[in-house]
Amino acid sequence: MFSGSGNGARWHGQGYYWSFPSGATLAFGFLDTENDKFNHKGAEYQFIGFDELTEHSRSSYEYLFSRLRKADGLPVPLRMRATSNPGGPGHAWVKEKFITGAKQRGSIFVKEDDGEVRLFIPSRLGDNSSLDEAQYRRGLSRLDHITRRQLEDGDWDVTREGLLFRVVRDRPRGSGGLRVVPVLGLGGDEERRQQRSLLHGGGAARTSRVSAPTPTSPATTADSTSSMCPSHGHRSWSEGSRRRDSPTACK
Repeated sequence: MFSGSGNGARWHGQGYYWSFPSGATLAFGFLDTENDKFNHKGAEYQFIGFDELTEHSRSSYEYLFSRLRKADGLPVPLRMRATSNPGGPGHAWVKEKFITGAKQRGSIFVKEDDGEVRLFIPSRLGDNSSLDEAQYRRGLSRLDHITRRQLEDGDWDVTREGLLFRVVRDRPRGSGGLRVVPVLGLGGDEERRQQRSLLHGGGAARTSRVSAPTPTSPATTADSTSSMCPSHGHRSWSEGSRRRDSPTACK
């Protein structure tokens, strides 16, 4: 990443960090369990970056804001950045925090809440000029419908939370006998609306397929004064503190 750039950066493989002539370091860490966030007690970081934020808990993410600090007068901004695709255990809280209720301004989405400004910067496959897009799409075609929509289209509305029902009339018309059979759920508010329509409807036996709403975009999110780095291969890096025990992904 920094090798050969002439900036004097050195990679330290045993400690998983870069060091710079200025004394700054860029370290890599992990949050494998909920308690791992406490490994950063006492740390002082000027930059914290998460890769695939939806794989992390909200409490871990927000705890690390307490580690963003600097000496008075230090001319280095404090930044929290994250990248993510839709899906994963943290899908709901990430969507609620950065996307739900956000206002579109040009190509980005801005959400103001309790004095904070959060930015969501969508990115598409075409934004990564180094990616073999055709080959990547072929690989995505092997996935289930929901995962493919999330990864290929950056669709934050399609989830596994919903359940699509097939209403089958297995008794003579007019007898009022309907049998409800659950099938694969495509998720999302539109699906739940379709569920209600199906369950209250009549007529001949039928199966309804639901198309999820137009995708919002793949994920890139930012908090406070942040702006997120695009996913699908793009990453944003910055010189950080002099600590080695930094948090997840890019610090």
